[in-house]
Amino acid sequence: MIAQEIAETFKTNTSGGAAIGPGYTYSGHPVGAAAAIACLKETQRPDVKTNAGLRGEQLFKGLWRLGEKYDLIGEVRGGHGLGCVLELVSDQTQKTPIDKQTIQRLQTAAYKGSVMLRVSGPNVIFPPDHRRGRYSTDFASSGSGICVALIKSRRSPWPIRA
Repeated sequence: MIAQEIAETFKTNTSGGAAIGPGYTYSGHPVGAAAAIACLKETQRPDVKTNAGLRGEQLFKGLWRLGEKYDLIGEVRGGHGLGCVLELVSDQTQKTPIDKQTIQRLQTAAYKGSVMLRVSGPNVIFPPDHRRGRYSTDFASSGSGICVALIKSRRSPWPIRA
């Protein structure tokens, strides 16, 4: 398959410079490259950037309204794309982080209510979802409001265990 002179280079080289390591099945494969190009085109086709800006603004405004309504929300972060965060506090003036049991109750209520969010310490993180439409963005902010209200009132239509 290759010239004897080239084969000898591979056989006699002791520095490792002539070694050919194994590749992965998708390394440089035309099918993998075609799939990557198709993914890029599909990302550009629905104008993800514009949708992310619109939905991010919508989500941020919805969460901001929650922040004005509930003193449990110390700060609303985001508004520059789809990533938004609620910082939950037990004391609004001192910015004392919410206790672990309460944040866990909120996460459980959100999960049971099909609201997609993630909790990290006292922060409620709304993961970016470029496919998010107007309805699901409204659902994320209003659903979160329901969860905050339930936690605030210590009531829940779902069985919540800390």
